[in-house]
Amino acid sequence: MVTDSPELSRALDISRATTGWLEDDEARELYRHVLDTGQLGPTLEIGSWHGKSTVILATAARIVGTRVHSVDPHEGINYWQDETAPMPELGPSFADFERNLAEAGAGDVVAIHIMTSRDAFAAMGSASRFGFVFIDGNHGYQHVKSDFESWFTCLEPGGVIALHDSNTRMPGPRRVIAEVRERGDVEYLSLVGQLTSFRKTMP
Repeated sequence: MVTDSPELSRALDISRATTGWLEDDEARELYRHVLDTGQLGPTLEIGSWHGKSTVILATAARIVGTRVHSVDPHEGINYWQDETAPMPELGPSFADFERNLAEAGAGDVVAIHIMTSRDAFAAMGSASRFGFVFIDGNHGYQHVKSDFESWFTCLEPGGVIALHDSNTRMPGPRRVIAEVRERGDVEYLSLVGQLTSFRKTMP
């Protein structure tokens, strides 16, 4: 078993105390993906909520000298996700997100985009290139599919794209993952907890 670095151990401590859903093994896999792809370009995170995964991504990004682009409207979970109803009690998240980034000392490596994934792609998508894309936004099928199809065009060949909540009561991610596994331009890498990862193959 590989021992966590001091940097990762501290980020894990902050992540564990942060509202959200991310297991330690998933966090370590995100961390590894950033370390492995940092030379290709920055990381993109779709759906950050309170920053539970963002602090992990940013810690790795600092080590390899890259950045994290965090995309989330920070309005809370106030939308339908397939058959899962909105949860307005899980309301606005930006104040906690900022506080958690500050605690991790990660604010300077995170570019914050307070908007939906669709608006972010319209604003910067076609001109952007990424080494790693992490999709964890609206889990409705059409939203997950749109996130994958849009941002995959910005992923460098050899880069990694990962989807969270691969096997939950929300079928959107699971359905998109099944479709992606039939494509010829990706290589399946792993399933760690609820995190499924693919590598974009060379053209």
